[in-house]
Amino acid sequence: MFCVFSRETSWDAAGRIVAFSGDLDYTVTSAVEVLLDKMLAPDRSVVLDVSGVEFADSSGLRLLVWAAQESQERGVRLSLSAPGELLALLLSTSGVSELFDTYSTAEAALAASDPCARVG
Repeated sequence: MFCVFSRETSWDAAGRIVAFSGDLDYTVTSAVEVLLDKMLAPDRSVVLDVSGVEFADSSGLRLLVWAAQESQERGVRLSLSAPGELLALLLSTSGVSELFDTYSTAEAALAASDPCARVG
């Protein structure tokens, strides 16, 4: 089973966290792509919290690569948070891990994208 949800962060109006749990496979990638397509708004930060992903197949990998490419084209800062061993290995062995800034938590990813946090 796969579940996806999103929430606006209260402390950073420019950012959104999308948390995934379960299997990121062919049974859900079309629906998730539609959801992400709506969330990838220019000049926003989107964090894909993949800490709950237990399995990903090639369609899940394709979805993540698509999201990275769309984000770059639209001027969206996309990052991953907390990929588990299996997903990290899939990204690494397929040669696409460099497409993503990766953080240990979703909050750390949003903080890294906050221009106010970097000033000083």
